[in-house]
Amino acid sequence: MDKIQDVRFVEMKESRFVKPFRMFYKQDGKEKAWDCVKAHDSVAILIYNMTRDVFVFVEQFRPAVYVDRMCREKSLTADSGDSWSENDGKLGLTLELCAGIMDKNMSPEDTAVAEVLEECGYKI
Repeated sequence: MDKIQDVRFVEMKESRFVKPFRMFYKQDGKEKAWDCVKAHDSVAILIYNMTRDVFVFVEQFRPAVYVDRMCREKSLTADSGDSWSENDGKLGLTLELCAGIMDKNMSPEDTAVAEVLEECGYKI
């Protein structure tokens, strides 16, 4: 796994990928609020390799998982202005379905085909 270096945390004012918003509502007459995030549509593909008789998963580094595990296991904080030195990225690895966001004006099917080739090397 690659080394993760020069980790810095800053306040996010805007993003191309997510749009946070707060929803207010009443439930059984009680006022409530819920924080939400609007994100791109995406595809996820469950791949079964018939020759090997196995499902195929992708190992990915996920920064949010890395931050959570670093904070829990090494008692670090990730507040705006915090920074970390070099660390092993293994804490950020996940095992997941082949997937991708739909951000290229392609159909879900074409996006799935492209993601399987990109992430797993399979031409479907």
